[in-house]
Amino acid sequence: MAKFWNKLAESRQSLNTEIETIEELLDTDGGDSVGFDGSFSVSLGFDGAVNNLLQQNFLSWPHRRNFVALEQLRNDLGITDIVHKATRTDEIREARVAKLQADDHNERKKDLPRSAYDDIVNCNLDEYLEYAEFVLNILPLAYRGEHDWNRYDFAYADVINHGHTYNGVLPGMTKTILNNIRNTVAGLGHKIIKIESEDAYRIVPNDAIVHEAAAKQSELADDLMLYMHHATTGDLKNKKAILNRLNIAFESKWKKVLSNRGHATLVSDIGYLVNNLKIKHGEISAEAKVIEQFTDAEKEKWHDKLFKLYIAAYEIGEAAGIQSEVDVLKKEVQARIKRP
Repeated sequence: MAKFWNKLAESRQSLNTEIETIEELLDTDGGDSVGFDGSFSVSLGFDGAVNNLLQQNFLSWPHRRNFVALEQLRNDLGITDIVHKATRTDEIREARVAKLQADDHNERKKDLPRSAYDDIVNCNLDEYLEYAEFVLNILPLAYRGEHDWNRYDFAYADVINHGHTYNGVLPGMTKTILNNIRNTVAGLGHKIIKIESEDAYRIVPNDAIVHEAAAKQSELADDLMLYMHHATTGDLKNKKAILNRLNIAFESKWKKVLSNRGHATLVSDIGYLVNNLKIKHGEISAEAKVIEQFTDAEKEKWHDKLFKLYIAAYEIGEAAGIQSEVDVLKKEVQARIKRP
């Protein structure tokens, strides 16, 4: 039995299948939902497929711009294309099999080597994350038509953060959809977080050190998370803007502390990259002109290294702050020892 559970824990569906499953759940009539404690079991108006509830409340959604139908928004954001790519896997597989049978004169599919399926088009990680984020941010529309919809926001966050809800009900298959996304994201080494400045959910790599830094520096949390976000990859302009804000915080909070605690080299290295990657406006140095000739990939690599130095500076700065407190403790203890 232990082997069975181990295999189950290690099993992974393709990202295409994950998307197909969510699309099916969105169209599934889940009926009325029941809260964790059994309360609110009926008469909430949540019967019907989630997609129907989303469309029903779409026109009252403040983020809809001029779109009058959910499908229009899905088309504009490229979500329809991603879904089409994911849900036509069988069609592609059949076409591939037919081609191989014609080429190799194999009459039975079981005669085909496993490598025959290697070039089947599957959704990549970025496409899945883009789709999952869309679903995460559009699903609250399913209950926004309710009078006390703030109550359901708590339940929604409960499922995202813990996989369950103690705060009431969610409509139809919403909880199942959220848990599917939550489990898949975790298996991909990512985490769902809330970007407060956007009032939106995002999916970012589950880098424990960066998440710890964000938790302890709430004013920088959104920037730290957005820098890791997949949409920021390749966007040097956005990365520069984020790094500039991180640099302002570094110079005001950590630069002097680190310099005084024997970390002048780290401070100098950060300053070198800030100046020569042109993170902030100023006189362009000879070094900056050389770096400007680098490929975009090379420049992005050094932007990312600067980001890591900021995280390191935070960690060392935290330790330096504790060291300063220890210095104060030493003086206090010595003063008490010397008292008559």
